[in-house]
Amino acid sequence: MSSPTSALEALARSKRRRSVADAVLLVAVLTFGIVYAYLGDSLALRHAGAPAEPAKASAAEVQEAALPQAEEGTPVLDGNAVAASEPDPAPHNDLQRRIAGMGDRLGDTVCGRNIGDAVYVSLTEASRMVGADQRWDKGKQAGVLISDSGLVRLAADSSRASVNEAPRQLSGPVRLVNGEPFIPVRALAELYDASTTQDAGTGLTTITLGAKTLQVAVPERLFKIEICRGERWLKVFYAGKLAKEYPICSGAGDNTPVGHFHIQNKAVWPSWRAYWGELIPGGSPRNPLGARWLGTTARGRVTGWAIGIHGTNQPSSIGRRISGGCIRTYNENSMELYDTIPIGTPVWIHE
Repeated sequence: MSSPTSALEALARSKRRRSVADAVLLVAVLTFGIVYAYLGDSLALRHAGAPAEPAKASAAEVQEAALPQAEEGTPVLDGNAVAASEPDPAPHNDLQRRIAGMGDRLGDTVCGRNIGDAVYVSLTEASRMVGADQRWDKGKQAGVLISDSGLVRLAADSSRASVNEAPRQLSGPVRLVNGEPFIPVRALAELYDASTTQDAGTGLTTITLGAKTLQVAVPERLFKIEICRGERWLKVFYAGKLAKEYPICSGAGDNTPVGHFHIQNKAVWPSWRAYWGELIPGGSPRNPLGARWLGTTARGRVTGWAIGIHGTNQPSSIGRRISGGCIRTYNENSMELYDTIPIGTPVWIHE
């Protein structure tokens, strides 16, 4: 029979063992919780810069973000949406740096505008081309071009002009861009017998008048996007040359339509109206649209929903064919495309 002292010592040893086991179990639980939360956040937000004011995800949101997501809903474009864009003159991402290098090979060009699907050039550049003295009255929004060939009168928002006081109908009206008059390049042929040609490969428009030439570069005509839904890649072309290729996720089955479309809007961290009606804010790990949205004029073959090129909360889906029809790419790639690709850029999707 053991003594009372031995029994007490045995009880103490048993308590110490239970205390150590409880401490080890507590440390294990805490460690698992930290690792789980980290992996969940990494899975949901990998390849994504943080949104301006990211919503803090609950454990349920992080867990749901790990589930396959389809774009079976619509983007909600609010104040962060862009309806038109200007080219950024200072390259600050890899795609822009590549394009800047390619642009050096284009030679001397002036920046034009695409208005109503027609190429426009500033009246200042046009007057230099034809050797005319331009006088524009901002108050009357009208002006004249004076050259050896005579006097041309023009007015903003009017396609009626005159040459030496004889009326002349232009192919399109004079338009104001940031207060500056722009004229259709075809109007130079109608006013001065200049010839105009468009290069389908480079996207450049060339105006020729005698020995003088002027090349007009419209940003959205220089860019082209080609998407292969079968091989899951997206290529950006600039002035007819390949600038960069990106891996993508395309639509399951026949969800991604084929054909010729163009970029019609853009958005930063777009909200998403899910097909069950819930509005999921941009930046949420449950939002499948990711960091950026470039909306196209295409509609889903099966659903009829808007088709866009966008980031993703599921980076593991890139290289697969499982989306609801949209073109997914890594968030950092969607940011690069958003910052570089202008509204109006043609998009060709094929198998």
